[in-house]
Amino acid sequence: MTTLTGELVPWTVPDQVLAHFRELRREMVRPDTGAWLSAKCEIGYPDKSQIQFNTSEEPSWTTPPADQDYELELSRHPRQPDKIPDWFRTGSG
Repeated sequence: MTTLTGELVPWTVPDQVLAHFRELRREMVRPDTGAWLSAKCEIGYPDKSQIQFNTSEEPSWTTPPADQDYELELSRHPRQPDKIPDWFRTGSG
């Protein structure tokens, strides 16, 4: 997180916020592109916010998913073959 003075400080997303993002992700699934892969949320004090959803670029993983996680993602949120990014295919074997 970046403070008002521009300092980067560690921050852990609260479980309630994660639960809402999981629900939002489920609700935003599209039949052709599946679910978004990552989201960037910027909240500016006092009343500005912006969310960007990524459906194709490889996220900056803290810990990369295991091969079976790619397969699980496609089984839960199928994509048209031409909408599966090359990096995703490589990750899923």
